[in-house]
Amino acid sequence: MALLLVAPAAARAGTYTIDSCTNGSTSGWSPFYAGAYSGWGNSCGPAGGAMNAAISNRPGSTAGWTFTAPAHTDIAGFRLSRSYTLAANQAFGTSVVTTQTGPSQAFYDSRPNYGGVVGGGPELQAAGGMRGETTLTAKLDCGGGLACTGNSVLQVHGVSIDLRDDSPPVVSSVSGSLLATGSVHGARVVSYSAQDQGGGVRREQLLVDGAVVAERAAECSFALTVPCPLGASGTLAVDTTRLAEGAHEALLVVTDATLTGRGTHGPLRFVVDNVPPPSSTSAPRVFGTSTLYADDGAWNGTNLVYARRWQRLEDGVWSDIPGADQLVYTPTLADAGLRLRFKVRASNAEGSAEAFSEPTPRLPGPPGPTSTPTPTASPTATPTPSPAPVIVAGAPAPPPLPVAVESRLSAAFGSGRAVVTVRWGERRKVTGTLTRADGRPLVGEAVTVTSRMRATGAVSVGVGRAVTDAAGRFSFLPAAGASRVLTFAHGGRTVSLTVHVVPRITIKVARSGRIDGRVSGAPPGISKLVQLQALHGRVWRTFATTRLQPTGGRFSHRPRTAARRVRVRVAAEPGWPFVTGTSAAARRR
Repeated sequence: MALLLVAPAAARAGTYTIDSCTNGSTSGWSPFYAGAYSGWGNSCGPAGGAMNAAISNRPGSTAGWTFTAPAHTDIAGFRLSRSYTLAANQAFGTSVVTTQTGPSQAFYDSRPNYGGVVGGGPELQAAGGMRGETTLTAKLDCGGGLACTGNSVLQVHGVSIDLRDDSPPVVSSVSGSLLATGSVHGARVVSYSAQDQGGGVRREQLLVDGAVVAERAAECSFALTVPCPLGASGTLAVDTTRLAEGAHEALLVVTDATLTGRGTHGPLRFVVDNVPPPSSTSAPRVFGTSTLYADDGAWNGTNLVYARRWQRLEDGVWSDIPGADQLVYTPTLADAGLRLRFKVRASNAEGSAEAFSEPTPRLPGPPGPTSTPTPTASPTATPTPSPAPVIVAGAPAPPPLPVAVESRLSAAFGSGRAVVTVRWGERRKVTGTLTRADGRPLVGEAVTVTSRMRATGAVSVGVGRAVTDAAGRFSFLPAAGASRVLTFAHGGRTVSLTVHVVPRITIKVARSGRIDGRVSGAPPGISKLVQLQALHGRVWRTFATTRLQPTGGRFSHRPRTAARRVRVRVAAEPGWPFVTGTSAAARRR
């Protein structure tokens, strides 16, 4: 078997490669012949198949196959495998096998047979680095002007052709909700159309701040001269809840069959605002009798800060009770005969809102004047009546409990989990049950809740109480914050749950390359290491480190060499109340 290497065969950038015959395809190829008893055949596909050509001994006979590049492309290189048999030579009757490109014949290999019958192949012919060639021909000829001594045969077993496509796609008709004026939130889309003149549209991508957030790939067949569709249209979506708050840039990129020809639209500048203002979804509730307990109710919004106050109704006006700003309140003589309620004000960067519990019934009035009892010969002790309990309208009346009751306590996040991982600002409700040892529910009982941040030197602090309902169930919605351990306790029984929090990291890169950022909720006094990373190809690599300032969770760094795209990574470690997190990628202005 002969192997002829004519020129380097590596494809260059800006090309795509199609394969012929070995996969059964003859896309772009046309057979030809002239002369009596000459002809062609096609057995491509099965092992040993080929594009066949044969000529007789008639003078001027010819046969072969020609490939023609599609519009707006040219042949940059090829690899062709062939075999042939040429008839013996005689004066003015010579069999010739030829491979050539056109129109400039940048590749030309013609072999006349000046001896006896000869066979060659399978052999490889290859070329590269061509420009402007649009055809590739493999053929046989009976040359010299007179008859040849016999028949000649050519078989082209397989061909790989590198087609250069210098015409990038064109993007048009761009629309969609991502282009809306004002700030955006939730899922947003970009719709578009694209056209190409060469190998077709192969891939469509939506990039936000340089990172791919959505893409579509066309169904392409590289057995065809135009492997991908010449036109494409579609919609790409971005979930803005996964982006940092603030300004971003989107770029729509459409790539042709070479994956190097790009048509773009943008940058599309938009501002993300997914933090909603606070809104109450469930009013605060008040429980208890001689001591009152309250919860915050349920709220929409993130990064909420609560301000609480007990109020009393005097002369038709609700007024704040001085110093009564906790979830637990014991009425005083100043509250006797009045109705109380619990007020919660929730605030974040987007605004604030207030919600109020239902008023309690009137509390018992102050005790009336007492008279000295008349002595008798046999004085008897009169039992002192218990004060009437304060019961909030709609709240279940707790049954009397024995002095020492053995209880069973359970608590968990959704789906019975004791450990959850959430993003900064996200909250997960805890539900639980409190029963006697025999399984009967304990009603109207307060379960105390404490929280300890997972940080060096942190101590447990009380964060509220949850009161059981008629079935012994209770629920508690912890405030947002850093990673922490929540402990629920009643009568010596405790249950601990763990919350792991992914930090929110925001960064800005100035034109000078200076990087400024902040880790929301970073506790003061922890000089946490911050990794600054740049994108190398598709891999993020750390190029510098800095540390958080003592307060505020802020950091800054001015690198010697300014990177175009950077991000920040803060890794988990003992004593740091967050799991590993990264910022969104940012571009230098």
